[in-house]
Amino acid sequence: ERGQLDQVLPAYSGVDDVYISQNRFWGTRVVSRLAQLSALYVDVDYYKDPDLTGMHPLGVVELAFADLQRSKIPRPSLAVSTGRGLALIWRHEPVPHYVLPKWNLCQKHIFEALKGLGADALAKDAARVLRLVGSRNSKSGTVVEAIWEERGEAIWEFGDLADEILPLSRRELEERRANHGENQGKFASKTSRRASKSRDN
Repeated sequence: ERGQLDQVLPAYSGVDDVYISQNRFWGTRVVSRLAQLSALYVDVDYYKDPDLTGMHPLGVVELAFADLQRSKIPRPSLAVSTGRGLALIWRHEPVPHYVLPKWNLCQKHIFEALKGLGADALAKDAARVLRLVGSRNSKSGTVVEAIWEERGEAIWEFGDLADEILPLSRRELEERRANHGENQGKFASKTSRRASKSRDN
């Protein structure tokens, strides 16, 4: 399917205001018809902030990365200059529609991390579309372009990506602590047995 996209997308090069969904749907592009989720994303409208309006998009990317790091969220797979704003995309392996509640939580945390830069609160839902790379933003007169990409094919397993983004619940934290304590106990027991054998020898 990626090969089919690569063949079709050049036809939209330079065409005004072309958008593409990051997820898949059964027919109509509404959340109730969601088939698969394939990416997390955020649309950063930094042009609305007077302090950021004239900044180069790569400068805004650096600011976004700093905010993500403070929130312990990994860098995106791709950063796209949309003409007046910035789209950050975290690619992940396709997952079925019933994962949507957890996906929505991830979207919320990404938004919270970047709202200070102008993250669009209305662009968090699974049916949202983003400007297509290579198309033209008629409002700014500029071409939409990918300006930063993670090295290699940065496609996450969704579960791993969600674990990186979402804070642990109290129950999960207690379970991890219990497992850690259990592992520490096993390690101490092994060390004690080794010490005992050493004395016996």
